[in-house]
Amino acid sequence: MSILNKLTIKHLKMNKKRTLVTIIGIILSTALMVGIGLLVSSVMTTQRLEAEKNWGSHHAKFTNLDEKEISTISKNININNIYYYAPLGFARIDNENPAKPYLYVVEGSTKLLDNLNLITGRLPSNDNEIIISEHLISGGKSKIRVGDTITLDIGVRYNAEDDLLDIAHNYSLPGSWSESGLTYINEELKEVTTKTYNIVGIASKTYFENYSDAGYMVFSLNKNPKNIYNAFVEFKNPRKTFDYISDISKSLNGISSEANTNLLYYYGATKYANVNESLMPLVIIALSVISIGCIIVIYNSFAISTMERKKSFGLYASIGATHKQIRSSVFFEAFIVGTIGIIIGVLGAFVGIYIVLEIINNLLKDAFNNPFIFSVDPLYLSIPLIFMILVIFISAYLPAKRSSKVSPIEAIRGNDDIKISKREVKTPKYIRKLFGIEGEIAHKNIKRNKKKYRITIISLFISIVMFNTFTSYLNYIVKATDTFDYYDYDGTFDLMGSKDSINSDISLIKSKYNLKDSLTIIDRFSLTPLNITPNYYTEEYLEYFKENYETPIEEITKDRGFMVLVIKDEDYRKITNKEAVILNEKYLTTYSEDTRKTTELNLFKKSDYNIEFNYETKDITINLNATIIDNVWGLKHTKYEVLPVILISESTYQEKIGYDENESMGASFIVNTEDYNEINKDLENKKTIFSSTAHFSSPKLEMANTKNLVLTIKILFYGFIALVTLIGVTSVINTINTNINLRRKEFAMLRSIGLSPKGFNKLLFFFFFFFGLKSLIYGIPVSLGINILISSSIGNIMDVGLIINYKSLLISIIAVFLIVLLSMNYASKKIKKENILEALREENI
Repeated sequence: MSILNKLTIKHLKMNKKRTLVTIIGIILSTALMVGIGLLVSSVMTTQRLEAEKNWGSHHAKFTNLDEKEISTISKNININNIYYYAPLGFARIDNENPAKPYLYVVEGSTKLLDNLNLITGRLPSNDNEIIISEHLISGGKSKIRVGDTITLDIGVRYNAEDDLLDIAHNYSLPGSWSESGLTYINEELKEVTTKTYNIVGIASKTYFENYSDAGYMVFSLNKNPKNIYNAFVEFKNPRKTFDYISDISKSLNGISSEANTNLLYYYGATKYANVNESLMPLVIIALSVISIGCIIVIYNSFAISTMERKKSFGLYASIGATHKQIRSSVFFEAFIVGTIGIIIGVLGAFVGIYIVLEIINNLLKDAFNNPFIFSVDPLYLSIPLIFMILVIFISAYLPAKRSSKVSPIEAIRGNDDIKISKREVKTPKYIRKLFGIEGEIAHKNIKRNKKKYRITIISLFISIVMFNTFTSYLNYIVKATDTFDYYDYDGTFDLMGSKDSINSDISLIKSKYNLKDSLTIIDRFSLTPLNITPNYYTEEYLEYFKENYETPIEEITKDRGFMVLVIKDEDYRKITNKEAVILNEKYLTTYSEDTRKTTELNLFKKSDYNIEFNYETKDITINLNATIIDNVWGLKHTKYEVLPVILISESTYQEKIGYDENESMGASFIVNTEDYNEINKDLENKKTIFSSTAHFSSPKLEMANTKNLVLTIKILFYGFIALVTLIGVTSVINTINTNINLRRKEFAMLRSIGLSPKGFNKLLFFFFFFFGLKSLIYGIPVSLGINILISSSIGNIMDVGLIINYKSLLISIIAVFLIVLLSMNYASKKIKKENILEALREENI
């Protein structure tokens, strides 16, 4: 080890506080950057595994392939894995689900069968054995089990028009509505072949099969070449999936293909980049602020270190040390503190993110389908580490280069920082009037000593910007989730059956559960207004369509209808005694490709309307005397309907339109109750038996998951805010303490010429006051500017408006001046303890 390196180690030991603060700054910066990488890696891995579970691990699907095309795709150098199945056809099977009357029989490759989630039994070893889907047993209530032998008449489907349905697709069964409800249209199987299978296993429902498909999938082993294959492909580089699909399609004359977009999103591959492009500015803003903060903190540490050692460098140079040796000494210091800081920072990031994920998994286990998995992606780990190494190198290089160029005499005398010009250093007159002679001295000293002053200002400035930036992100995320709170009720029952059965069920609900309020909607349909069409929309709305879509007003207003809700008589009387009610506050969705915003429009100016409607299905004209009401409990969500909403009573419905009470009907029973959790559990466990078909949904339960998600985001962001604040405060403390140490002789000189303790305290106060004031003058506008950029970027995704968080700005101001006061108090106590003569004689810090 060279003598300069030994002296560097000695310097670090002698200045333990500054060395410790520098290492802490590197630790916090490394922990923040690596922590973000680990968090992104863990979230992306968790979501990717969830997507693979729901949508499969393949990146692309190709349909209607022949054996030659399968062979060609298999030889593609970009493919990592390929598995496929050959559809044999459909066979009718007795089960209790009228929407799925078939088995969809396929023969899969060995790799495809290996991907099945086997519940019981084994995989087929030949094409006379099959695995059935657990969905056939749970959804279809089929009695067949492992060990059974089943004979199937397998054919192809022809619809009611005698059109052949492509065997490569498991199309859903068509249905139609009638007075008796939904009925499914019969199909015919043709080209039937009979085959007997042994059932050797049961597997979970696969992602190959949708719930709406007409056939339950069953799998046999593919041994003999077939004419049709459906192939699933995993590429070596998923990010280039769309390019690979295009190349394969071109080489095979445009074969049918489909990308697994639900999975590819988590690899960063998307054909439509509009969402990613909207999110990218948000990511860039956050990473830029974090990166600049880390760079400034670490750079300040090394700038201060070289400033303190400048006299030592001058001595080294005077006895023969070269510029290269002096620079190497600074790099050696950077290597020592950087190695310690990075190692501890990486360990801290691993421990911190692991603990955060465990907390989230335990506190919010009901908020997510799967717990977060702690994952280390080499890419997300290597990028932050390389960034930190580069930051430390550059932060050490610039001060080292500058220090090595200073002449030995200037370095030893230490007079190069303060530049004395021929002109007198002037301060504005108001400084003297407002702050006195002490303020003027402080201000002049700052102007002479700009380098040391600038470091402190930048440290305070970046702390303000980092704190307010992350607080802004948190505010916008919380606001964005609040916009989804569309509902003012606790739950709703969707009931389907006869009028008597629905009334019976509503009475049961009212007697069994504690309801604070309720509203019954017994029907909904659309009506076209005949006599207010010209004034139906606001002028702004019409102009928007004229300018953006060049649409004539006649076309805009043509066939625009009302959403009509029919309310049970006793509930309707609580609202009004008018024949009809129009909910006035409406949102008409006017999405455009560039703004993606919803325009809020007030449709009506009068309080009452007499409106004629055309009820097209009955070919009659209805006259309604309508009043406008701003709000009706239970119908807050209708403000977000595309069509305006009109309410009528059941008796008005019967009188004006007429309906058959014996027909099957659907009703929505909206309730306000604290028992929504109990109701949900009762229906899941079938503890409440309804006469009609009933389904319960609760916005409160859905919003609970959203609130849990918001809580998760808050935990993460408060952690980041704490880290960035610590990083900033570490830099501020480091620079302020160094400034105090470097000015010991200056302060001793002022005290020696008669500056009183009170005047000295005022002088110190104004030093730090000017630091804080100038940092706020720069920091607050920059924070507001970044806030506007964030708002603009989020505005491309959803309309949340500009949010100015005055609370965080106030906290910034208070925090800056609190640091000023604490620093002044610390400096005052430290300097007052020193002997004036010793401070004047002292040559080294």
